Amino acid sequence: VRTYDSHGSETRASLDFSSSVETCFETNLMEENEKPVNKVEKTEDSQFSLHYKSYEIKTHKVSLKPQM
Repeated sequence: VRTYDSHGSETRASLDFSSSVETCFETNLMEENEKPVNKVEKTEDSQFSLHYKSYEIKTHKVSLKPQM
């Protein structure tokens, strides 16, 4: 998932998925150098809160738990 700030100011946003998230890693634009998303940023099993600097682009690798 690639997201960005288009307004040129620091902001917060959330990613909300229809299923519970199994893993979430922040990567660089080449999708390398994975680092786990801090658990403090995880607000629910299916949602993450993110902080953006001006015009910042963020890339996340997300794995969802299978629905039963």
